[in-house]
Amino acid sequence: MPLYLEIERLCEQTNNRVSLRLCLGNQNLLHKARKNWDAALAALHRQEKLCREMRDDQALATCLGEQGHVRFSQGNLPLAFELYQAQEELCRQIDYQAGLQGCLDQSGVGPLPFQTA
Repeated sequence: MPLYLEIERLCEQTNNRVSLRLCLGNQNLLHKARKNWDAALAALHRQEKLCREMRDDQALATCLGEQGHVRFSQGNLPLAFELYQAQEELCRQIDYQAGLQGCLDQSGVGPLPFQTA
């Protein structure tokens, strides 16, 4: 993690927003692997803000899906599916087929094991 923090600092110093967005996404992955959900969400919220500022809709769609994964892992299914739906709507708006396929795979998996069919 210290390396990602150093990369983040350098990106901020040089105003390299693309690399900062990628660094925050990687921080999220590390935090998720460690089940550090709050830190993962903090990185993703910063990444979402950057995506919106940069008008990078494909990256924003991915970020919304990643937030959905974290919320799902936390057991917050209503918010997870709300994020997946927002991701799907954005993918359809921008005709992002690869992103659409990914979000439909995530949100359309059918009944969860604890649900009745």
